[in-house]
Amino acid sequence: MLASDALFVSIFLRMRSLENTKDIEAIKEFHSGNRKTIPYKILQDIAKGKSAIKAFREHCNISQSQLAKDVGISRQYICQLENNERIGSSKIIKKIAEILDVDMDLLIS
Repeated sequence: MLASDALFVSIFLRMRSLENTKDIEAIKEFHSGNRKTIPYKILQDIAKGKSAIKAFREHCNISQSQLAKDVGISRQYICQLENNERIGSSKIIKKIAEILDVDMDLLIS
């Protein structure tokens, strides 16, 4: 093996080691509890056309009536949001996100 080949192999192995270290750090961060994950069922429902508000609400086992009461709006308003018949104000969407314990961005389609 030539000296240049040995140097190349050494650099390659060091780079691979760094990549593995970064991967391990990313995995540790993911499992540390600092990140929220979205259940696959919710993602499937949203991909199939269900509104994000409805998917998260059903996942939390909260009725439209209860969510409406907690937010301070009518059940019909929640129904309209879920059926994309109405666009909620940022104040309303923020309150819904807090109740469903999700980031507001996830509820905006």
